Amino acid sequence: MKTIKSIAALAIAGAVMAGGLAVAQSASAAEIPGTITVTPTSGNVSDSNFLTGIAVSVGAPEGYRALSGTFVYQGGTEIGAIAQARRPSMAITAGANGFDGNAINLNRSIIPTNTYVSNKQLNALSGLQSGAFELRYYFFASDAQPNRATDPFVSLDMTYDASSGAWSVVTAPEPITVERIAGANRYDTAVGVAQGFAPGVDRVYIATGEGYADALSASAAAAHLGVPVLLTRAGEVPASVVAELNRLHPAKIVIVGSTASVTAGVETTLKNLSFTHTVSRLGGVNRYDTSRKIAADAFTAGSTDFAYVVTGLNFPDALAASPAAAQFGGPVVLVRGTDASLDTATMSALSTLGIDKVTLAGTSTAVSAGIEAQLDALYDVQRNAGVNRYETGVLINNDAFTEADTAYLATGINFPDALAGGARAGVENAPLFTVRTNCVPASVLASIEALGVTKVVLLGGVPSLDANVAALTPCV
Repeated sequence: MKTIKSIAALAIAGAVMAGGLAVAQSASAAEIPGTITVTPTSGNVSDSNFLTGIAVSVGAPEGYRALSGTFVYQGGTEIGAIAQARRPSMAITAGANGFDGNAINLNRSIIPTNTYVSNKQLNALSGLQSGAFELRYYFFASDAQPNRATDPFVSLDMTYDASSGAWSVVTAPEPITVERIAGANRYDTAVGVAQGFAPGVDRVYIATGEGYADALSASAAAAHLGVPVLLTRAGEVPASVVAELNRLHPAKIVIVGSTASVTAGVETTLKNLSFTHTVSRLGGVNRYDTSRKIAADAFTAGSTDFAYVVTGLNFPDALAASPAAAQFGGPVVLVRGTDASLDTATMSALSTLGIDKVTLAGTSTAVSAGIEAQLDALYDVQRNAGVNRYETGVLINNDAFTEADTAYLATGINFPDALAGGARAGVENAPLFTVRTNCVPASVLASIEALGVTKVVLLGGVPSLDANVAALTPCV
């Protein structure tokens, strides 16, 4: 995320950092890796000593000279030079032309690494417009014929506000690393997600991998409790899941869903695992009843004032809401969103939990206007609704998160790979975005940047999220 801060504020940071604020820059074209450090004294170029120092962290590349210059570019066009750096053998002189022709005060020394410091008085270039500009420190191959088209340089991005005369430094974004959690199938992918949890967890939720509803309800509860979700086949526990349960050694195994979703045979297998634990089941007559039971088990009466109300007829909205719910300390409650109103059991569950605020995920097609009106009569209600599932996910995450180090991406086309991901994302205070299989919506990329994300985790293999997604390629 690019953070713009005023130079006046950075002066304090410079003092704390013993001489300046370092801003790392990335290389492009003739640009080389390095850092320009500016030590400001105020934010306005009309002040007599706007910059007490400009320093460069790297020496001249092989074949290039220390004789260098600091130039100003806007929109890729050179608009002026701040000053020419002098080699140690050259006399220190004053009187070089500044932006408006006035003298620039020089007080400079160069050490063998070619770092230099200076004392500059800068005045605004006549006609300089508000917007972004760039300082470039060049290393020249020739004293007599410097070539700024080919000579290497180190760059620093800044902005200028013509109305106030204030200059600002733009901090370069940290590079985003991309990782992938993928197994041979949905069960192994869930195991890969669970391996982010240390052994000795309080519980593990077990849900069918053949449907999404029970796992999504469990995901928000698991995120709240700091525990994983694992998937099973309806009639058999995969060997990789058994191995992961043996590694995790949970005190409790909680099956979510009725025996129609997870059979009694699976329950017996789980009870017969060799370590000490208990096995219980949270299963209702349908997905909505199961969702209420999961919420009541994870959130005691009166323990939370917030809940997401999400359709149980599709998965994308609940997928994004599950880790977001952990930010508010509340559950995800699945409802039959196409109904004109909520049933008595759901209204009673919300009341028992102590809910004051409800966020509806999705448009009125997902959760009806009738349900919204019913809830609005009792609670503080808002709706996160975008034009499609991807935009709804962005709105959910922008509402729930103000910053995040990590973000999870899952396909918005199918559910299996991401079912277990919501719990881990919630525990890590990370948002989960749904994306297309071959690109990342621009709004998702913008949200990732705004949150300051430095690591993206893909959930699922290449058939679900291809190489373009791994490269964070925007959709067009």
